[in-house]
Amino acid sequence: MRQLLSFLVLFAVVFSCGSCRKDPPVGPSATVQVSIKTVFGDEPFIAGKEYAYPSVGSIKFDDLAIFLSDISLVAANGTDEVALDEIAYLDIADAQYDMSTSEKGWVQSYFSVPLGDYTGIKFGFGVGHEDNNQSPENFSTGSPLGVVDRYSSQYLSYVFEDIAGEYYLAADTTSFSIKIIEDKSYRQVSLNESFSVVESGNEIEIVFDLKKVFQRNDSIMDLTAYPMIISPALPQMDWLSKNMEYSFSY
Repeated sequence: MRQLLSFLVLFAVVFSCGSCRKDPPVGPSATVQVSIKTVFGDEPFIAGKEYAYPSVGSIKFDDLAIFLSDISLVAANGTDEVALDEIAYLDIADAQYDMSTSEKGWVQSYFSVPLGDYTGIKFGFGVGHEDNNQSPENFSTGSPLGVVDRYSSQYLSYVFEDIAGEYYLAADTTSFSIKIIEDKSYRQVSLNESFSVVESGNEIEIVFDLKKVFQRNDSIMDLTAYPMIISPALPQMDWLSKNMEYSFSY
């Protein structure tokens, strides 16, 4: 009986220690800094500054903000991914307001990224279906998705891109507002460029060219004809959202 009791005590101790066993240590990792700098053609973007429009006249942006989702790095095997951020809100007009801040752009540091070789970075322009099917009240106020002003209650969708400003043509001024919304405007962006994450000094610099949003080859958005693009029924919204896919480079 004593031997049986001793065995049961020993079994309980071993089981208890096994159930409390710590997870295996994570492999070597480092911090990766991702920056997204917005430009307008060959010029750095600065909120409130006038730029020559691709066709004629000039344009000034007072508001510019975008949602990016599921930011991840693609491993060298081309299939595995390392998630960096589920959702990010870039208030570009607020971040780039003078020459100094335009050189920095939007910057975010991501920690504990596995060391190794990667073939690129990918992310979604907009808010993915699962999150876009909800509303700000479903998220905490600390979440980028918890802000009421970033959501369209009329169309039950987050505003993937919010642009507003003035378009100047001769003696006329046209105030414009563009709000890209709904799942069909979501675009997947893949930037293929091989790089390695090493122990220190990891920087990924992405360029967002706002000029490409308004121009695709010889086709240029006519802001005098379409100053208000807020309805997903307008074909111009689909045209603009497709342009977003090709407006990023690395």
